[in-house]
Amino acid sequence: GSRDGPWTVEGACGVDPDDHTCVVSPSFPDNFLVVGAQCRMTLNGDAPMRIDIPWIETLWDGGSPSLWMNGFPVTRRTDGVVVPHGADFTWRTEDDVITMGSWKICAREPADSGAAPGGHRGRGDERSATEKRLPRPARRRAHP
Repeated sequence: GSRDGPWTVEGACGVDPDDHTCVVSPSFPDNFLVVGAQCRMTLNGDAPMRIDIPWIETLWDGGSPSLWMNGFPVTRRTDGVVVPHGADFTWRTEDDVITMGSWKICAREPADSGAAPGGHRGRGDERSATEKRLPRPARRRAHP
């Protein structure tokens, strides 16, 4: 696999040649048209990072999303989500279904750099805090 900037990439995806902080789907910005393709993208470094997903447009194959982060499906654009260092993104498509789409994932400044969140963005960024959080597995209750 190639290690370039904040990412280590193995498989069919690649680092964006115009911005090494981003990884992109095959043939981005054109749509991929693939059967049974896959890749794995791991965040380098030892600090949590902010992740932006400025573009994701994938047709679901077989009723399931093809892009995952640490085991959670990624299905829409997002910005400023904090992920742990070593976070693992995987992309895989069905072996018997043609899948089409494109996506881009960018690593931004480390989460603990003290930068004011959203300082350079307009009012459109004022979303509820819950929307920024990633889903967590349901906790088992301590009491029956």
